[in-house]
Amino acid sequence: MEITMNKIFKCFPVLAFFVFLGSASLSLSVKALDFTKEDADKVFNQRDVGVEGLKIALKAADMYVQIANAESDTLNKAEGFIGQASALYFVGDNSVDNSEKIKYHLQAKEVALKAAALLEKKPGEALNESYSEPLARAYFWFGAALGKWGEANGIINSLFQVPSLKKYMQYIYDLGEEQVIEYGAPRILGRLLYKLPGIFGGDTKKSLEYLEKANNSSLCDAGDISRHSTNVVYYADTLISIGGEENKKKARKILEALVKKGESMESLNLYSPDLIAEAKRDIEIAKNTLKNL
Repeated sequence: MEITMNKIFKCFPVLAFFVFLGSASLSLSVKALDFTKEDADKVFNQRDVGVEGLKIALKAADMYVQIANAESDTLNKAEGFIGQASALYFVGDNSVDNSEKIKYHLQAKEVALKAAALLEKKPGEALNESYSEPLARAYFWFGAALGKWGEANGIINSLFQVPSLKKYMQYIYDLGEEQVIEYGAPRILGRLLYKLPGIFGGDTKKSLEYLEKANNSSLCDAGDISRHSTNVVYYADTLISIGGEENKKKARKILEALVKKGESMESLNLYSPDLIAEAKRDIEIAKNTLKNL
């Protein structure tokens, strides 16, 4: 005898009532949000490196996770977690207190892995082709947060995480998505090789290869420097570290170009409209570097 849900509900009307309540409750929980991911993005775009700006980033992080938890669509849920990871990373990266840096970077990398788990068939392989780019972004935020956690925790104390960082950046290459976050994978690997002591695998020449790739593959409309200001600052640091007049001259040229982008809000918006806060911070770093160059 075939038993259908309709027959079950006729026999057990109370069960049908509770099933209805459950589905209605789920529907209401999704509709309860009075904001969208676009609204969260707008909030996050108001971030800054000061105390109030970090509060704004945390507000965006909370909005993103609410969106992720309310979503039933896999990709949209993952995008919510990716947004949360990026916001938590920003807070960690720009916190003054070292314990806060560690806390938020740990949270960011855990959230990034949560997003990745939704999109991957197995580590390094997307469930389908359309998930490849967002999966690479999830891996990027994991690697970025892990790297910054390592800096805050102490390079020597964090050496055991270097293989994991390299592995996840390789996943991005394997996916054919090295361009995500303005060539974020080569930026992270280049910075890692710059920061690591030589005895533990540090290599400024290899660092230069990665960062030259990141900078030159993401040029702004003017064509003089990367549209991602951190590519510029990291590239200059490695050039200076290697030394030699030619390298110092090249570093000075790109740092001066970066500083010029911040002469007005108009020029800053033309240069990097989606990364204003990061650009303003990196311009100050560039100014300080130039004083000592």
